[in-house]
Amino acid sequence: MSSIDLNSYKMVVVPGGYVSDEEYIDLQNESYQHWKKIWRRQLIRLNGSFNPDDFFKNTHILSIFHENIVVSQVCCRVVNLKQDYLYDMPYFQDFLGQGVEFMSSKNTKTLMTIEFNAINSKYSERKTGFKFTEANLYLALRLAESMGIDVCTGVPRKITNVQNMIRKMGFISVSDDKKRYDCPVEVMMCFPAERVLPTPEIQKFNDFVWDNQINFYKRRENLNEYRTVL
Repeated sequence: MSSIDLNSYKMVVVPGGYVSDEEYIDLQNESYQHWKKIWRRQLIRLNGSFNPDDFFKNTHILSIFHENIVVSQVCCRVVNLKQDYLYDMPYFQDFLGQGVEFMSSKNTKTLMTIEFNAINSKYSERKTGFKFTEANLYLALRLAESMGIDVCTGVPRKITNVQNMIRKMGFISVSDDKKRYDCPVEVMMCFPAERVLPTPEIQKFNDFVWDNQINFYKRRENLNEYRTVL
């Protein structure tokens, strides 16, 4: 394995929205500042504006921390396919038709979006020798499976080449002729239980951070409070 000290890394899961627990507020703030640093400039360039709601709307912000530094991050949102608003969401429009038909054929009920992949440039594979982005995406699929989520979706911009990475993980393409922010994207989905297993190196890292994760939803009192606020 790459020369990284496992004990200095941790997996952190916080909601994008309301938090009252001081420990998780600090972790959420660190997560938000990382997301803002990575995505503010890109969203302004791509969309003409920056909206913190793009962070707030997510149910699960999954980050890998190195001590107190966010290394890698994805933003996830859990939805139920019986909820009508989903089919009017701009995000979901590209899944209508073939994507929804395929989900229906698999008796899909719950879905988790995976968006805003954000790697700290100091922890790139070129600088560390370890694939933190890939590890984080595998953790997202593992998180989804642990929650009983049927399918995960992603819409990577082709210029990033993320679509080829996640294809090897088990994502399949629904459409490759769409655009978002005027950029060509690939509309993709993966059934977490059918994902391709990671390399032994990533598996060892993920097993360690998973077993030692800091997860807002693991505390019953936090979960009950979150439900009350919602």
